[in-house]
Amino acid sequence: MSSQMLPDIIQALKPYLKEHSSPGYDNHHIACGIIWDCAKKMSYLDFYRAWHTQTSNLSVESRRSP
Repeated sequence: MSSQMLPDIIQALKPYLKEHSSPGYDNHHIACGIIWDCAKKMSYLDFYRAWHTQTSNLSVESRRSP
């Protein structure tokens, strides 16, 4: 996974952190693990920006297009 994708991954997985009841509970733990791995590969400032940025699907898709 490239470092440029990390903010998009964090944004995509944030909604799963709100799920604490089954059946979404497994998704919560998986998302936590992936976000934690992303955070370890980013500076604090980059993670902060990724976490607090509200990104729409349209803007994410437009960043992926060449």
